[in-house]
Amino acid sequence: MGETPGSSPRRTGGVVLGAPLLVLAGAGLGAVVTVISLLPGAVGLAAAVAVLCVGAFLLWPER
Repeated sequence: MGETPGSSPRRTGGVVLGAPLLVLAGAGLGAVVTVISLLPGAVGLAAAVAVLCVGAFLLWPER
């Protein structure tokens, strides 16, 4: 189904994508970059994955 001009971008499930999602994505990216830069090697990578998993858990829509 095509989108009409001027309509809000949507994904399946009815969640509106827009400014709040961009703010959350920027905050998540900032957290990951901070964790990776502060912790060395594999520890930093594991901590970054943990930050992403916690963020996904907290933001995942419940059905």
